[in-house]
Amino acid sequence: MPYHEVLWGSLRDEETESVVLPTDFAAAQKLQLRIVERLERDGIPNKEGFWLRLGLEEGLVNAIKHGNLEDFNPLRDAPSHFRERTVKVEYALGATDPFTIERECPENDGVRILRKEACSRVFRICIHDQGKGFDPQKLADCRAKENLEKPSGRGLLLMRTAFDHVDHEDSGRRLMLAIAYARNRVCTMTPEVAHTIVRV
Repeated sequence: MPYHEVLWGSLRDEETESVVLPTDFAAAQKLQLRIVERLERDGIPNKEGFWLRLGLEEGLVNAIKHGNLEDFNPLRDAPSHFRERTVKVEYALGATDPFTIERECPENDGVRILRKEACSRVFRICIHDQGKGFDPQKLADCRAKENLEKPSGRGLLLMRTAFDHVDHEDSGRRLMLAIAYARNRVCTMTPEVAHTIVRV
């Protein structure tokens, strides 16, 4: 079964929450910390928890900054009706039948390492802003030489590193993120891990 069908399928012992955030970075940060603390209590491994924290922050900040505020900076310069917009956040946490997911390790000297991990827990979240939307396919590749010095543009890459599935709906206004993990695993490598080395 494809990963996305498992990640977005039915979960056992599912916990769900729906929150409507104001266009406020402090409120987004509080929610981010609350979600991460809940996942830590659930036993998400440290490495996945670290990346998830970064990816979740990026998703929430983008919904406010690029979505609702349409890149007005600072906040006080944004039209009042932009500041009155909200961000709807829905997330779920639960168990699934054990399955194996393939993840890519960071590139090292032109070598990509793919590793397989057994997982049985899923966390997924949808972040829906009220901005004008965007086309993710038209975003410049931040890894391209001409973009390396630019201070922004790395958010989507970071989220794709942090989560197993990243997608957009509603003309880019709805961000969908999902990650699978095994509880209380000390590191991301399992004894039965399989590696595939791919030359690039």
